[in-house]
Amino acid sequence: MSLSPNRVLSCLGALALMIALVAGCSKLPKSTPEMPVLRVQIVDEGGKPVKGVRATATRVEIAEDGRIVQGLGEPRKLKASDKNGYMMVVGRGDIFETGPLEWEINDKVRRGFGYRLTLWGKDVLPTNFASRFSAFPGSITVQTPVEMYLKLDGPTVKGKPTIAAAVESNLALSKKAAKTHKLQKIAKNLWKVRVKTGEQYVIGWLAGKRMWGYLSPEFKAERDKTVVFSPGMPATLQYSVADVPSEVAHAPYKLELAKPAPAKDNKDSTIAVPAGTQHSDVGTTITIKNLAGGSYKLTALHQPAKGIAAVFPYLDDSRTIMLKPGIDNVVAAEYPRRATSTGEGEVTISGTLMRAGGDVVTSATIQLRAYNALGELEKSVYYPDTKTDAEGRFSFAGVTPKFNYVVSAAQVGESSVQARLSAATLKDTKHPEVTLVAGVPRMEFRPRGQAPELTLTLADGTTERLSKYLGKTVLLAVWERSSPSSVSGLALVDKFASIPRERTDLVFIAVNTDSSRDVWQEALQKYPTKNIIQGWLDLRNNTNRINEELPYYVLIDQHGVVRGTSPDFDLETELLRMGYRPKPPATPTPAPRKPN
Repeated sequence: MSLSPNRVLSCLGALALMIALVAGCSKLPKSTPEMPVLRVQIVDEGGKPVKGVRATATRVEIAEDGRIVQGLGEPRKLKASDKNGYMMVVGRGDIFETGPLEWEINDKVRRGFGYRLTLWGKDVLPTNFASRFSAFPGSITVQTPVEMYLKLDGPTVKGKPTIAAAVESNLALSKKAAKTHKLQKIAKNLWKVRVKTGEQYVIGWLAGKRMWGYLSPEFKAERDKTVVFSPGMPATLQYSVADVPSEVAHAPYKLELAKPAPAKDNKDSTIAVPAGTQHSDVGTTITIKNLAGGSYKLTALHQPAKGIAAVFPYLDDSRTIMLKPGIDNVVAAEYPRRATSTGEGEVTISGTLMRAGGDVVTSATIQLRAYNALGELEKSVYYPDTKTDAEGRFSFAGVTPKFNYVVSAAQVGESSVQARLSAATLKDTKHPEVTLVAGVPRMEFRPRGQAPELTLTLADGTTERLSKYLGKTVLLAVWERSSPSSVSGLALVDKFASIPRERTDLVFIAVNTDSSRDVWQEALQKYPTKNIIQGWLDLRNNTNRINEELPYYVLIDQHGVVRGTSPDFDLETELLRMGYRPKPPATPTPAPRKPN
């Protein structure tokens, strides 16, 4: 059989192609379970192969849903894609006691090793792709960029623009943005950049060596579009560290500025990016130049000097500031206010520190700390520590009622002690009095406000107002004939009141709430008391009523403030805190000796 010249050439061409393919395949690494090999084609949005795409591969662990769980090694460079868009990804099986592809966690969950490819090239935008190694697709689509232009308009300081995706807008304030989207200057105040069409971007501006916080409005990328931006004139921040409390003189501090990013999708996605950090000695003024006007988050930290025992005062200045462009903005450091005197709307907390036996503790250190509604230490105000005097007394002036407080004493014997005062307590109490008792580590100080005015009918038919006893400590024991427990409690209070005591300003009053005076008087005959003032609450003479579960006790201090109501307090402990202690028994006088 004879072949035509064309037929011969055709056969030779096919044979050459087969030889080339065989030769090419012989150069491919052999795929094994320990060293799997994948062939991936890189294509553009239209499916056309892309040549010259560079890549690095990082081995990762990937969950069933495709999430990257953990990186497992340094990136490895791959050869660029060939003219048909192909590149080879070679796997590795170097994880002890695990296979290179995947393994079984349980009956339902399977995870696998994979690779994250980072792709870039002259004609493509940076792309990341991650997948389980055994599930890699035959091709990966990369985005081809479009060219658009950035035009600077208006006066500003010397610098250069940057561009970043709007979802990561603060990257435009970083020099890293210049590496992600390289700008080519083609004329004065005009730059060309390659971006992804249809995506939202923002423009930033870097002035000199220090970045400053200009961000343009968001815009959508389109081919050959020109975006005009105007950073304007910069502002200067002068942060003055003056009027420093003596306790923190010459302590170092750190100053930071951050430019908040706009929130996306009605969610708070603000990310603070440092816009400047300065260190200096106290008493100086820190200057940060080339800042764009607008809102900044300022953070200043000031550590206490070595050897200072107190927590405060120290600088912990965290706030939002507004900087006006084109001028020097002077901002003074906000140290906590050192409260040593009482101003309008403030109160003075007084108290006594004593032991469980009633003896006062002198020369003990007392601290007052303020806390905000979230339970965090409030740093805007500082109360210097104080010492108890010869009578165990202490006080703190200038206490603002908008915070909660903890009054505490250091080690008294083998334990510490503290009492809590709420903001509501300070608003309702004109003269807050705190008694700390060693051995009771934590005590709640919860006044119920001013005691209500009550008019009591006494056994002889006369009436008496509760306000008569203002200036004395009063215990009200509320009872009824129909409540056996309140009757039993009345007997215990009467017995307690019979104990000799040093204080004469402690008054025990029994308040009967039976329906009629006759019922009350009959009860008095059946349940007599000797040491308690007895009174009947006639509702016709009183607008205030007592509708509490019996027995019910109310403890009122000398200022007419309800210190506690049952069952929230222990009677003996509360009386001890308020200065009550039993009178020691008298020492019997020995009988005179008869002469011999």
